[in-house]
Amino acid sequence: RGSGVRRMNQSAAALGVPRTGWSPAELAASLGVEYETVLRWIHSGRVAAIPVGQRYRIPESERLRLEREALDAAEQKRAAS
Repeated sequence: RGSGVRRMNQSAAALGVPRTGWSPAELAASLGVEYETVLRWIHSGRVAAIPVGQRYRIPESERLRLEREALDAAEQKRAAS
């Protein structure tokens, strides 16, 4: 499970095609959080996800938004100390 997606994404990257979506597991790894955390975010509405069958795809724009939020939070924490 998932290896076909990785191969597809690696192939797309090799061709210079921009990535358009992430699986919850890929997003979790990218952000350094647990898979269950990403699913909880999806179910609570914190993260917009597109249902594809019984799975989800998270748009690249959501990953970028979450990364910005994490950077902003880290900056605020650093400034407060």
